[in-house]
Amino acid sequence: MLWLQAALPWSVVPILFAWRARSTLQSFAQDRSGWLLYLLAWALAPLILFTPAANILAAYTLPGLPAAAILMTVLATNQGSPKPGLGQKPGFSQKMGFFTAISAIFVLFAAFVAGLVFVPDRMPLKTHKALIEAAWEIDPDAAIYTVSGRSYSAEFYSLGAAEPVEVTALPSLLSKPQAAALAVPNRLVPQLNSPQLQNLGQFGRNTLLFKPETGGAN
Repeated sequence: MLWLQAALPWSVVPILFAWRARSTLQSFAQDRSGWLLYLLAWALAPLILFTPAANILAAYTLPGLPAAAILMTVLATNQGSPKPGLGQKPGFSQKMGFFTAISAIFVLFAAFVAGLVFVPDRMPLKTHKALIEAAWEIDPDAAIYTVSGRSYSAEFYSLGAAEPVEVTALPSLLSKPQAAALAVPNRLVPQLNSPQLQNLGQFGRNTLLFKPETGGAN
């Protein structure tokens, strides 16, 4: 799924290949130089390498995108050609398909950028950077917790200080005097109705709930 997002507009092109699989296979069969197979291996290598990673980011697909773009351009150009191979000029249908894909990605990209500029806290981003910065701006010594699961993003931006905690463990956590910042998935916020917690707003997919330091802290 991340590849489909990161590779736009090229990720739209495989629909054409699936529709005309025979022509696609013919292009590979007639490529005696092995260039197309090399491009395919290059494009797939980052996906195979990074798929087992615990924290998968869309940026991990970038090393293979140049190869994917070249490969799909060649294959798309060969679709419908009587003599598939390198050096074929794109026809009208190929040009229109490419123009449609470019137009679609431009609209989506413009909408995404507008969201980042005008409503950044409402964008469904996985990063915890802004949330942790907001928490530490209030209290640099506040403990950071991610509710209902570990977050590698929170651990990264908190320099390893973020700890996962389950909802059932919150009463014990709230009884501690130290200030605490909770990164809570937006869907779980209604379950955490406590007078000790201050709702400081949404940051992407999470809401920042903050418990100030109490008098018992040293």
